[in-house]
Amino acid sequence: MVCVEFGPVDGMGWVEAVDDRMIADVAKELMARVDRVPLFGRNLGAAIRWAIKETKERKGMLVGTGSLYLVGDIHRLRRDDPQFA
Repeated sequence: MVCVEFGPVDGMGWVEAVDDRMIADVAKELMARVDRVPLFGRNLGAAIRWAIKETKERKGMLVGTGSLYLVGDIHRLRRDDPQFA
């Protein structure tokens, strides 16, 4: 599990991401097997690179969850950065 915050939302300055530390704390409380949760703040690229590396090492499946704002950030990253295309 990795925690990352979505970035600013165009035209909706009142929308704020939940702090990644709060998400990690809740995850640790709810999931007995989670002992460490890396935090990436708003560095989505670093979070995705870390998740891909971990997924490959564990021969697992990468699943992204979160808000539609985060999904929008992921789509923009894939569109604008050839590394994630």
